Amino acid sequence: MSIVRDSRPFVNYLEDDMVDAEIEFFRVNHFNKTKGWVNEVAHLNHDQMVEIQQQQQTNPEEAKPLTQREICIEVLGKKSGYFRGLGNEPCPTSNHGVDTSEADRLHGIISSQQSRLDSQDVELQEQKKTIDQLESRLSQFEGMLQQFFSSQGFAFHFTDLATQ
Repeated sequence: MSIVRDSRPFVNYLEDDMVDAEIEFFRVNHFNKTKGWVNEVAHLNHDQMVEIQQQQQTNPEEAKPLTQREICIEVLGKKSGYFRGLGNEPCPTSNHGVDTSEADRLHGIISSQQSRLDSQDVELQEQKKTIDQLESRLSQFEGMLQQFFSSQGFAFHFTDLATQ
């Protein structure tokens, strides 16, 4: 089995010898040996899929085992024929004159934008965490200054600055 990375939806790769290869396909399309993961969300999603797969292998009697496709759907979600992070699932062909190469291009753009959005969401959460930590440190510093001024006999309150 060989998985090649390009912009085609993953269903174009699904052949008889590739059944149950979705997790590996996700890794191939979201990880680069030199650059690493495309974003932290992709890395976390892959780790979660691998963890579910390993749990099933260590405890096969606990629950009905999931296929890799079901694991991907559980972790990534599925929207009307589209596997987030993987692409479109097979659908019947129609003769309505739709340019499939244009549709594939647009799906690629959407997938790329979704990856950027996921990455920015992770970055935003990290920034919010940093802001919370800085606000906590500022509050501690203000408390220490307040205590210092009080020990020196000054009646100074930081709330006085906010009202001026």
